[in-house]
Amino acid sequence: LFHAKSILPLALAEIFCTLYLWSPVLELEYLILASLIGGASCFIAYELFRLAGIDLDFSSFTRPNWKALILVAALGSVISSYGHAFAYAASFDPQLVLVETLTFLVGDVLGTLALIFLALIAHIGLRKFDL
Repeated sequence: LFHAKSILPLALAEIFCTLYLWSPVLELEYLILASLIGGASCFIAYELFRLAGIDLDFSSFTRPNWKALILVAALGSVISSYGHAFAYAASFDPQLVLVETLTFLVGDVLGTLALIFLALIAHIGLRKFDL
């Protein structure tokens, strides 16, 4: 929705939430790398669709295209999952890399679906008001 302008705020939000909600024992460079990957993942997904010739410019829609939003978010979740697994690979037990990657993948996809569901409910609720 905000293209490249969303990367820095998303990365900073991930750093803040990771440090204050999760409090892991990680080296700062791994956290920064993972946060930049997470912040850029939906932008990368959007650009991949654009390069494939699929225009998903959400600013041109008069009504939200929920299917397109779910596609971008799902691909962004996959990119984020593999990016996080790559960024944190040094801190994983080598025998558990696949398990850690799948954990990121399931968590990202379920979190994305939950947030899209909440956004849909908010959108339906806000239609009742003239804003």
